[in-house]
Amino acid sequence: MAAALAIALALSSLLAAPAAPVAAATCGTANAALNAPATASSTESASYPASAAVDGDTGSRWSSQFSDPQWLRIDLGSSQQLCEVDLTWEAAYARAFELQTSPDGNTWTDIYSTTTGPGGSQAIPVTGSGRYLRIYGTQRATPYGYSLFEVAVHTPGGGSTIPPTDPKNPQLRAERFRLRPRILAAGHAEQADLDLQPTAH
Repeated sequence: MAAALAIALALSSLLAAPAAPVAAATCGTANAALNAPATASSTESASYPASAAVDGDTGSRWSSQFSDPQWLRIDLGSSQQLCEVDLTWEAAYARAFELQTSPDGNTWTDIYSTTTGPGGSQAIPVTGSGRYLRIYGTQRATPYGYSLFEVAVHTPGGGSTIPPTDPKNPQLRAERFRLRPRILAAGHAEQADLDLQPTAH
């Protein structure tokens, strides 16, 4: 009986271990903004068009007029789930800016905001979705405009997270059953059995 009880307790401990997320989502490496249609609130000159920020060439750039606010808008072609936005700034960068998404190019939702932008190369994790992405600058870091060499947009690249509490998580399904020892009637104290019992939810 003691041996059976020990086995039951050991198995119960294993099944009681916390369920872990399954197949965590990863952020893809493809750039959904590459060569996408882009427009801007202004340009410094015809040499610095909005399209230069999404052409995959870090030698070209978009540059705005020398005033606040300014924005760059990218049409991703269809609604996308975003997980990261990479910005490569020229020396004229944004001290304060927002990343926004929109389903129609008119109504915008903030998915990132900062007032302490460092410039340089920024890889910004985000959570949001939309067809359009807008980089909306509200405060310049220099007397010049806003200037971006490149904008890259990344979307989830395979696998979706199954949270620990999701019924589809196989570890959670196992946890819903617990092993309990079942001692038989008096007079049979040397016998024991194991009984799988579903836990109440």
